[in-house]
Amino acid sequence: MVKIPTRLDDLIPAAALEKVMQVLNQPDIPASVREALSKVGWKEANPLGQVQDAWQQARSWFDSISGHAGKQGANSTVLNATGALLHPVFEAVPMSSAVAFGFAKSAPTFQCSQTLHARAKSTAVTALGHPTAWLASGQLALQLLQLESVAPGGIVISRADAVRVPGFGDVRAMLATIPGRLTEVGAANGATAVDWNNAVYSSQQVVLLVSPNSLSVDAAAAQRGGAIDAAKKSGARVVELLIDGVLGEALSQEFGFAQVKSRLNTGTDIVLLPLQFLLSGPQGILATGEQKLVHELTEAAQPLQGLMSGAQLSAAIVAVQLANLSDNSEGGVASQLLANSDNLKNRARRLAIQLNDTPRIREAVEVARECTLGPTPWDRFRLRNWAVRATPRESVEPLRRDLLHGHSSGEGARLPIAAAATTTDLYFDLRFIAPEDDHEIVVAATSCG
Repeated sequence: MVKIPTRLDDLIPAAALEKVMQVLNQPDIPASVREALSKVGWKEANPLGQVQDAWQQARSWFDSISGHAGKQGANSTVLNATGALLHPVFEAVPMSSAVAFGFAKSAPTFQCSQTLHARAKSTAVTALGHPTAWLASGQLALQLLQLESVAPGGIVISRADAVRVPGFGDVRAMLATIPGRLTEVGAANGATAVDWNNAVYSSQQVVLLVSPNSLSVDAAAAQRGGAIDAAKKSGARVVELLIDGVLGEALSQEFGFAQVKSRLNTGTDIVLLPLQFLLSGPQGILATGEQKLVHELTEAAQPLQGLMSGAQLSAAIVAVQLANLSDNSEGGVASQLLANSDNLKNRARRLAIQLNDTPRIREAVEVARECTLGPTPWDRFRLRNWAVRATPRESVEPLRRDLLHGHSSGEGARLPIAAAATTTDLYFDLRFIAPEDDHEIVVAATSCG
């Protein structure tokens, strides 16, 4: 016989419950929240509903001080129902809630530098098995590559790799800060083996490859092969900036994201891995690979105060640990990209029922949908999602605009919603919407206007 748990103790780990209690018992939380929580009896047969009510009150208070609520127009949070991870208009890259908690936990504490760096070293060895430097930013990492002490012969890069990547920046502009240290080869549609052989001729050069770049997957792979062959012939080092880099195999197999260990095993000397993208971490770079080059980057970064420290390093460690646990762990973006298709379909169906035949929406139905991960160069990655197709009673643009505007004061408060649109329909894609925020779409779509 299957035992059905009836106590909160059986459903929620004691440690997690303790954290909730610590937060809710802070003196600044309104008395009404503490009063609601005090009414919950842990040994009652069905306390979950009361706990949910108490937590909703606590969440409302948290939202009021963190930017969800306030004066009209002050919202900085826009729920992403577009289906794309990256949007050219919005600056932020999604961060794992566990990483954000790592930041918050570090805020009121003193960080022991030696202990923190020992944790960082242990985490990197476990996750990657190679020496690692934790650099404070992508721009700093690219600047360090141009130093005489790191690359006496300068940097060689394909024009197809010297791209601007949304959320990261303009790679070429970052590399052009030191005149005479950069050599560009090929054209916008790639560099051939002949181009690489003519440009790479010294063991003191560094060949820089970037992923994703402006090429297709096959063309990018061919260009990488030619660059590595030319570098090995002359003894030059190969560095790869993997903006789409991942640690696990599932994301690599599902979408074709660059896997760090695979790149290190197939000719790359060092990988520069931005933490803020698919690892859902803070701004920063994990530089891993050849011991001598990692050491040179570390030595060059120290006088510039370019190594991660304090809360940034603590949060970065959490991001790498989550990414290394398993591809099924709730590690922010990774878990959302690997979300169960049936779950997304069921959520879309429930949402469609609530939106169908409402004042501004004539019809709503769940549909299978495919979109890109983001703008160029992220458009090479295709996401298959389930979404709600909403057909407005009038034109699409006014409803889309009203949803994006939001409203955050008085009755009918609602969060801004970014939705995909065609000439006739709106699409609410749930892949990057937390299940507990589904109701925000209903509130926004039924109260705006």
